[in-house]
Amino acid sequence: CTIHPDRAQSFIDALPIEAFWGVGPATAKRFRGIGVTNGWELRQLSFRRLTDQFGAAGSIFYKFARGIDLRPVRPFRERKSVGCEETFADDLKHPERLAAALCDIAAELEKRRNKNGFIGRTLTLKIRFADFTTKTKSRTDLMPYVGAERLAAAGLELLRAIEVPAAGVRLLGLSVSGEGGSAAAAREETLFAELEKNEA
Repeated sequence: CTIHPDRAQSFIDALPIEAFWGVGPATAKRFRGIGVTNGWELRQLSFRRLTDQFGAAGSIFYKFARGIDLRPVRPFRERKSVGCEETFADDLKHPERLAAALCDIAAELEKRRNKNGFIGRTLTLKIRFADFTTKTKSRTDLMPYVGAERLAAAGLELLRAIEVPAAGVRLLGLSVSGEGGSAAAAREETLFAELEKNEA
């Protein structure tokens, strides 16, 4: 979540005391014991009061309440999955429409997968019925799920394994998970090269 500097203080003031880094259940109880339940109330305490009450941690709480945090920001994390889902305006009841919708979702998933350079070997189907019951079904393969046709074919197999009620389907989704990111992609390219070499 990115907060504009102009809104940072109001955002911090509204945070419950439990949301601050370093505040566990015991510390939260101590804060509540002195009448502090949120960031604004925390900011009303002086530096001396906080350090007297919480020691070295008090100086950290004093800074955090004012938006001062010099720890480096690490916004990029290894992606664990890529998914795509669609909620339908009208519940889908006919198998042909379900299959067509799933193929469209597979095509969009392939675009997202390709854009992120993600490679995974587990495909998961998410399906929500008209009564909001939600089910998922997954399969893992030795070869990665790459290509819209492969995603669609595997997704349809998963769909056929689920009994769809007469009331229809409200949501369909597909996701690929497992090893991902550029490092995994590089490993897969090496694997494919070795396979091609062995077959030659």
